[in-house]
Amino acid sequence: MTSYIVNQSARGKVSPPITFTQEDTIGVHYAHCDGLVIRTVVAHNGLKRMLVDNGSSVNILFGTTFDKMKVDHELTPISSPLYGFTRNSIIPWAKITLTIEIGVEPQIARHFMEFLIVDNRSAYYGVLGRPALKELWAVTSIHYLCMKFPTENGIATVHGDQRGARECYLNSLRKAETRTYVIFADVDMDDPPEQGITPEQGEDVLITKAPEKGPIAEEAISLEELDPRVIDCEPQTAPMEELETYPTNPIDPTKRLHVGSNLPHEMKEKLKIFQCKNLNVFSRKHGDMIGVDSKVSCNHLNIDLEAMAHRQKRRALNPEIYEALKDKIKKLIDNGFIRESLYPKWVSNPVLVKKHNGK
Repeated sequence: MTSYIVNQSARGKVSPPITFTQEDTIGVHYAHCDGLVIRTVVAHNGLKRMLVDNGSSVNILFGTTFDKMKVDHELTPISSPLYGFTRNSIIPWAKITLTIEIGVEPQIARHFMEFLIVDNRSAYYGVLGRPALKELWAVTSIHYLCMKFPTENGIATVHGDQRGARECYLNSLRKAETRTYVIFADVDMDDPPEQGITPEQGEDVLITKAPEKGPIAEEAISLEELDPRVIDCEPQTAPMEELETYPTNPIDPTKRLHVGSNLPHEMKEKLKIFQCKNLNVFSRKHGDMIGVDSKVSCNHLNIDLEAMAHRQKRRALNPEIYEALKDKIKKLIDNGFIRESLYPKWVSNPVLVKKHNGK
């Protein structure tokens, strides 16, 4: 459990400690390093993809968002540029002070905050920077993917939208490309609880809508494609030395073994003789391993019984992959390596990887 003490004595009141517990992990998919994206209500407009950025010195609304908001407040011109960490700069359209509501009744915070209107396309609706966090007395946690802050009725908790955060991140990665992508989430994630919605606040501002069909829809990208562990290049794998192939059975020339070509001739011949005398330890197909005691070799899953179970959404396979998977499973079942077990919910999707030969 992580605890923070927030002293609001300057405001004339004392707030209870802000704590993060295991209950805050419910609905969060681990391991993750997703940004904190939340829903807020700005000037009675629901903005459901606001990025909470502790590194931003200002609060921002992007032009595409502001154009669709129902706002009749006066804009104040501004000429001071905004700088990024690469020292690139942009001049905001203007600045505006708007009401913002965060939380769920009765634990809800309402404040007036200043936003800069930036004419720049973004996957997010806006950014809540340090000024907003300071005004809210908020404490954020990326691990628990939520934000907590004191209110008159106790500590409010605003959970992040993990699915929305990944969609926004994917869109941001492809922002520089000339082609247009629409990101469809194929991950069975829980939707975040609605934050601070009342009938008077109106509907959410909609920036984009995914098409049901067409060339853009055909280029849709699944969230599973984004994996920081995947290296976007062909691994340069090769043996330490060239191998020499030799037959082990004159009747069946397909049965061959390998030996290092750089070995001394005498050692090479001894290895060939030794391998031919012990051919029974080599298996070329599943049928060669029938009768091996599980005490000799057995795979098992290292399962933590206290871990929270997550149900994966079933993925459709193309016909080629489906046939290869069906053939592989049949061989494993026929040779007794696996057996059928009926789990209608808690089943992982199979993942097939091509070998060097393309199979």
